[in-house]
Amino acid sequence: MMILTLLALSCVRTLAAVQDYVIYPVFNINVRSAAVLHRAIVAKTEDSSKVYVSTFPGYPPTFWVAPLTPQAVSELERNRLVEGIQLDKIGGEPFATSQPEVLSPRALPHYLTQFAHTATELRVLSQPSGEANLDMYRNYVYASRAGEKSFIYHVETGIKSDHVEFHGRRGEWVFTKLARRAREDTKDEAAVTGGHSTCTASKATGNLYGASKHATLVVVKMPDFSDTAMVEALRTAYYHIKQHKRGYKSVITISWGSQKVYGYRTPVDPWGMKMYETLQALDKEGVIVICAAGNYAQEYWDRAARTYVDTIPAAFDAESLHSYLNSQTTDLKPQLHAPGVGARCADARTRDGSRLWTGTSLSAPLAAAVIAGFLPLQTSGMSEWERRNFVIEKFGWIRPAGDEPVIWNRVDKANNPPAPPVSAGDDANFLGSPHLLSNYSAADWPDTSLPQSSLDWALTADA
Repeated sequence: MMILTLLALSCVRTLAAVQDYVIYPVFNINVRSAAVLHRAIVAKTEDSSKVYVSTFPGYPPTFWVAPLTPQAVSELERNRLVEGIQLDKIGGEPFATSQPEVLSPRALPHYLTQFAHTATELRVLSQPSGEANLDMYRNYVYASRAGEKSFIYHVETGIKSDHVEFHGRRGEWVFTKLARRAREDTKDEAAVTGGHSTCTASKATGNLYGASKHATLVVVKMPDFSDTAMVEALRTAYYHIKQHKRGYKSVITISWGSQKVYGYRTPVDPWGMKMYETLQALDKEGVIVICAAGNYAQEYWDRAARTYVDTIPAAFDAESLHSYLNSQTTDLKPQLHAPGVGARCADARTRDGSRLWTGTSLSAPLAAAVIAGFLPLQTSGMSEWERRNFVIEKFGWIRPAGDEPVIWNRVDKANNPPAPPVSAGDDANFLGSPHLLSNYSAADWPDTSLPQSSLDWALTADA
């Protein structure tokens, strides 16, 4: 009896030690070597049916997720084909804070040519260079066809597809493999983010609150903010852009990043290396990536001095963007600023309501939408730093009260003349071509996800 009891306890301890680990292969692993590593992982796992492989058609795996014991981890870490191994944990966070005010739902007009109380952050975007008094600029003015041939890749957790902010807009859905695995391949927002993704998407192309009225919004949906979900989502966007030949016509907006302190990361940090590798690949395709700097970056400007402007890095060089995505410090300097304080966006709890949020999460899609209106940019042949400086100089201007560049859609005073301040009850004109709303919602957008790849790469390598 004593022996049976000891055996039972031993089994319990062994099972309890099994956890899901992420195994990252070495940089530029080839197909044959990936097949060898796959077999090694399967041989060490406690349950081969639970081994997940993140693959894309025609490419070796990005990573594996497998249930492993500490001993199996130790043995795999000595494999020359393994870059690093980490626990699979929720490592990300959205960069926004909900504000207390929530407007009651209201019906939208048939045409978006005029509405009350133009969102402050939109007026900032077309505020003429050098003009400090925003109260004198009542309208959001933009080129009527800006962004017609551009694509804004919204890499997050989906959107509330029946919200009227997206009715009549151009869009596509792209589901990551992990989203399908978690059964989050539905045209809606994953519950874990509480409307954050719907809000940020509406700042890109929303009917009332979006900065771009003509760009195509490509919703790249991941299931959560785990390390694996984030790196796979960014790589999904890369391969999707490459497959559809949208380099130089696309901009990616990211309103999330890693937590500042992890505690479970290895010194090698293979997750960060995979992110960096993907960012470099995107740069070679001519894709501009905009990443929220994190709300701790608000420390750079005193709150009283920056009522309407929040911080956001226009990260056109992979190294700077990688620093924000994998932040371990709060002293990073943003490269470009954009509105993000008290910004109004779609409320995912309703079909036609809005809410106020504050954070660089709102800044990123606004900046991406402005840049989308000018794509493609003639930046081929430039280095990463040259591209970054080119875009900042083209779309940023210096406020008289500060020394940081602020996003600007290049509308001058001749096309957006100053006007008397708006009284509380006045309507503000929303200039530009009329945008007819229809019953065509985001649920009707096509699913253009990448083909589901199997282990064909492994079978081919074994042949």
